[in-house]
Amino acid sequence: MTCLRAIVSLALLLLAGCSLAPEPVQPALPVPEAWPSPDRADAGAIRPSRWDRFFIAPALDALIATALDNNRDLRIAVQRADLFPHLNAGADSSRTRTPGDLSYTGKSIIANNFSAS
Repeated sequence: MTCLRAIVSLALLLLAGCSLAPEPVQPALPVPEAWPSPDRADAGAIRPSRWDRFFIAPALDALIATALDNNRDLRIAVQRADLFPHLNAGADSSRTRTPGDLSYTGKSIIANNFSAS
């Protein structure tokens, strides 16, 4: 019985190391050989970025255009944006303490300043 257990254990250990999966092959990356150099005429020009033109796939561009054209929530939000009043508010506060030996009266002074706009 012990011999049978040893043979089965050895067979299981040997089979555990076997793999029938093929070796993975690393595909070639689509990386250019050199960085593209900008034209000297365009060196100082600033181009506006268009996020919807970032993707090169025509099918994805068509999908983005369809989504933007048929986005009811976006249309409603743009229409409602002018209906709401524009409100700006701000507040500020500061507190300063002047020691008694630096004040004219000889007593320490605490000053509070509040402002709202």
